[in-house]
Amino acid sequence: MSQNHISLDITDDQVTTARAGLDQLATALPGLVAIPDSERRNLIYMGPRSEVFVRQTLRVMAANPQVLPPSL
Repeated sequence: MSQNHISLDITDDQVTTARAGLDQLATALPGLVAIPDSERRNLIYMGPRSEVFVRQTLRVMAANPQVLPPSL
């Protein structure tokens, strides 16, 4: 089994710039929340097939709102 070994030197200026960029993102997107690891492990991720299913379901729901409960 092959292994890739990468050597990367990151300067202090690069770290400072990256942190400033992350701070800018956090300021621009205040609605983002951090999900604890314990909750993330329980999330169900969508694969390519389930994503197609969900998109089709959303299209059908938009085209036929009368079949949905009013609470949705």
